[in-house]
Amino acid sequence: MKLSHSQNFLTNQDLVRKLIIKSNFPKDVPILDIGVGKGIISKVLLELEYQVIGFELDPKYIETLNNQFKEYSNFKLINQDFLEYNSLNFKYNIFANIPFNQTSKFIHKIFFNNKNAEISYLIMQQEAAERILGEKEGLFLALQMANFNEVKICHRFLRTDFNPAPKVNPVLLKIEKRKEPIIPTKEYNQFLDFISYIVLQQKPSILRRLEHLIKYPQFKKLCSLLEIEMDYTLYQIPKLKFFEMYKIIKEQYPLVLHNTIGYYKKYNEINNKNVKVYRTRNDIRGNYNSRSKQT
Repeated sequence: MKLSHSQNFLTNQDLVRKLIIKSNFPKDVPILDIGVGKGIISKVLLELEYQVIGFELDPKYIETLNNQFKEYSNFKLINQDFLEYNSLNFKYNIFANIPFNQTSKFIHKIFFNNKNAEISYLIMQQEAAERILGEKEGLFLALQMANFNEVKICHRFLRTDFNPAPKVNPVLLKIEKRKEPIIPTKEYNQFLDFISYIVLQQKPSILRRLEHLIKYPQFKKLCSLLEIEMDYTLYQIPKLKFFEMYKIIKEQYPLVLHNTIGYYKKYNEINNKNVKVYRTRNDIRGNYNSRSKQT
């Protein structure tokens, strides 16, 4: 079996216990431990009498884990790649130390492909968490996440809490599903078109990004209602303001949204093209490096 994920394992069991107790998970919902490894997270969860479903891809840990937790009837271990597992048709919570180099794939699997996760605590690289929050980049992803979930960093680890110690700063990101999405399902595609239009306008300020969509007097009124400055960049605008922006425009200037139809499709086409270019360049570099090593 070829393993595609590498991990930095937590070593501070007392810290894990404090974080899990603080999370205050309900006892009637199973908790997924993705990448059980040596079992530090599962051990604490089981001692606290939670029902645990563990995923571990590496066969070298399976026998040890089964022996370690054989006395616990509330533990189920699945020796399969979580990213390829398609039987999560029930509500669950998560406390997991996911592979840092696979964060994007795990986020899409849990929150876009499945959407049955209620409360998730994911250990990840700080930069990845900031992107999910849309703090410096990743606005589109951040708004998609925020529509369905409340997201926040709730703990910042020391690198020495892990073995081997990572070269990045790990954090614990809490993602809790909202009772109702901010934008209802029937309007969600329209909202995605609107946000895609804004993101695709390569202009410095929100004023310039919307100048061909909304007349200046309307835009000025919009900014007043939102309590934002007209020259704000996208990352100066609080994330929840984008939902308010959409709702105000839908209510007061509904014809404006007609001009954004199809922009989500266009956004995906451009994004997919960029991903292909990136992969191709990496393949070229890889082939060049391989040839260099051979000479």
